[in-house]
Amino acid sequence: MPAGLPSRPTNRAAAEARPPPTKLGIANRQAFLTPIITMDEGGVLRSANDSLEHVLGWTPVELLGENATVLIPDALMLQLAS
Repeated sequence: MPAGLPSRPTNRAAAEARPPPTKLGIANRQAFLTPIITMDEGGVLRSANDSLEHVLGWTPVELLGENATVLIPDALMLQLAS
């Protein structure tokens, strides 16, 4: 896990409850080297490509269903909160 990132999320229930993405959508996201993350209007992560693991150290399955704030390092969260 890269230094400075928050610990891995553990909430998988929300990710398992969502409908599976289409095959075309998966193929398009996996073709990119840059992480691509989608979230809903509440900030819940709904999809991500495999590049996420290479850049941030999490697999897409580990993040699906989590709030996007898990991607913000703790030090930056403290700055944003003040």
